[in-house]
Amino acid sequence: MNNEPLVSILINCYNGEKYVAEAIESAIAQTYTNWEIIFWDNASTDRTPEIAKSYTDSRFKYFRGEVNIPLYSARNLAIDKASGDFFAFLDSDDLWSANKLEIQMPLFDNPKTGLVYSDVYFLKNGENIRQLYKGRPYYIGSNFKELLTDYFLSLCSVVVRMECIKKYTKVFDDRFQIIGDADLFRRISFDGWEFDMIDKPLAKWRIHGDNLTFRESGKIISENELFLKKFNEIHQGFSTNYKKEIFKLRSNVAREEAKSLIGISKKIAARKVVKPFIVDFKSCIVFVLTFAPLGLSQNIIKYYYKKLL
Repeated sequence: MNNEPLVSILINCYNGEKYVAEAIESAIAQTYTNWEIIFWDNASTDRTPEIAKSYTDSRFKYFRGEVNIPLYSARNLAIDKASGDFFAFLDSDDLWSANKLEIQMPLFDNPKTGLVYSDVYFLKNGENIRQLYKGRPYYIGSNFKELLTDYFLSLCSVVVRMECIKKYTKVFDDRFQIIGDADLFRRISFDGWEFDMIDKPLAKWRIHGDNLTFRESGKIISENELFLKKFNEIHQGFSTNYKKEIFKLRSNVAREEAKSLIGISKKIAARKVVKPFIVDFKSCIVFVLTFAPLGLSQNIIKYYYKKLL
C-alpha cells in the first residue's frame, strides 16, 4: 500500500501533437509514484487523441470535451475529475524533471503550506536558454503583496494542496484568458496559505510562437483591471489597504504593454499607456524610449527580451 499522498497531474491539451508525448512521458517518469494524470483533451482535431490513448498505465485518465472551450473553463473540468490530495499542472508543451514531485512533496509536511513551486528553465528550440529566478528574487511564506505587484510563478512548477480550493465554487475564473492562474494563486495567498519553493529548476517552460501568453499579451491590462475590480468588490477596503501595491501592479503591467507596443511600431500608443506611471523609474525609462528614434527604441526592447524570446 502506498502511503504517499495522491497527486493529480492536470494536463490540458488542444492540438498538442508536436510536444504532448514528451510532456506525458515526463510525468509518467516521476520517481514519486502515487500520482494520477488527468488528461483533458479540449476537442483536439490533430493526432492528440491517438497519442494520448496509446498510454496504458492505469493511472493515466483520458477525458475529451465535445467542443473546444476557453482554457480556464477546461482547467476547471480537469480539476473536477481529480481525486488527489494535491494537484499540479503540466501543460502539453512543457516538461518535468523526473524527481520533481519527490523533491517538492516533503515541503507540504508543514500544514500551513498551501503551494510549493520551483525554479524553471525556459526551453527554446530544444535548449535551456535561462532560469526564471536567476537574477531575480523569489518569495516564500505569506507573499500576497509580492504576488499582487510582481507575479512570479510559473504554472508548470506549481503543486497545490487540494484543501486550498475547497471553498471555491469555481476554481479558475473563466472570464480570464491570460491571468487565471495569477488570480487563483493570489486568492490562495490572500486566504492565508503560505508558499514554499525549491530553488532549483524542476520543470521546463517551452517558448514558441503558439504560447497563449505571448499571443494574447494585449489583454493583460484589461484582465488585471477586472481582477482588481473583483477583489475590491469581495474584500471591503481592499483598494485602500493595498493602494501602494495596486499602483505598482498597474505600473508594471503598463510598462510591459508599452514595450510590446514599441515593438510593433506604436510609439504614441505606448506613450499613452505608460505616461500615468512615470513616477516609477522603470516606467519613466520606457516613456523616454517612446521619444527616441523607432529603430533605436525597438533595438533596446529587443535587447531586453532577447534571452527570453
